[in-house]
Amino acid sequence: MEILALKRDSFEKYMKEFAALYTLCFRVPMEEDEVRWRYLGNPNKEVLSCVAIDQGKLVANYSASPINLFKNGRKVKAALSLNTMTHPDYAGQGLFVKLASMVYQNMQEDGYKLVMGFPNNISHRTFVTKLGWNDICTMPTLELELEGCKVKDLRGVYEVIEDRDYALDYSLCRPGSDKIAVDKDQGYLWWRYRDNPAVSYRNFVIVKPDKKTVSSRIMIKEFRNRVNIVDAYYANEEEEKALINFAVGFGVKKDKELLTCWCPLQSGEHIILESYGFKQAAPVTYFGAKILNSAAEDEAYFKESNWIINMSDDNVY
Repeated sequence: MEILALKRDSFEKYMKEFAALYTLCFRVPMEEDEVRWRYLGNPNKEVLSCVAIDQGKLVANYSASPINLFKNGRKVKAALSLNTMTHPDYAGQGLFVKLASMVYQNMQEDGYKLVMGFPNNISHRTFVTKLGWNDICTMPTLELELEGCKVKDLRGVYEVIEDRDYALDYSLCRPGSDKIAVDKDQGYLWWRYRDNPAVSYRNFVIVKPDKKTVSSRIMIKEFRNRVNIVDAYYANEEEEKALINFAVGFGVKKDKELLTCWCPLQSGEHIILESYGFKQAAPVTYFGAKILNSAAEDEAYFKESNWIINMSDDNVY
């Protein structure tokens, strides 16, 4: 068996097998255009992927997606851990740990600060006990039952518009210096939402008087009987309430049963969501990270209240 670190050109070679292995492991079809978008379309061009090849066949993979974190007013080079895949015939051979360890070693040499992610209940123990991850928190889903919800009349207070082409200026939609969050500049927004070949998102914003600069935004996705708030940035409490109210109205008009989101317990936004009637529900998701290049201030990464986390920070949304 051969263990390989893939680059852009070699990843292309295994594209079809990669899609087939994903479909086999997760029983959800993944087309080649989605693989290309996820792994090669990222505006951060590096490919962070290792595979196991046996008799010319791809039998296991571990990959991460390059991201920038925004912390203390500066960008930090990081990555999001993606789905791990091992062909059932090769289970129990430790390939997940071997492949992930190689990816992390390469990332460390390339100056990555950390890898973060959202392990499921199957992989969480391995991440912590064998790959050196540390837990940051668990993230319960917050949900609001839409039946009987009343939408407040906020006309004349805040105008909410849709930016389908993500053509507005999002430079103000960044966390304060005391927070850590994925840096979602326009390139990221185009790639993650506008150009996604598998999922449709609706991008609603409040703009400044210049009609060009976004003050607050909310990204929503319809999924079965619910509307997911997959991503959001709120400039202040009033604009948060306006956008949450808009999302409630959107869900009611679409005849959905639930409005859902993620929100760390210690954030101010959590209290506002509770005032609308949101409550904790399943699924509950692990959130953790592994430091690759250590520094004195690393403890800040493992304090839940320092983070701004949204559903779509996890690639499955």
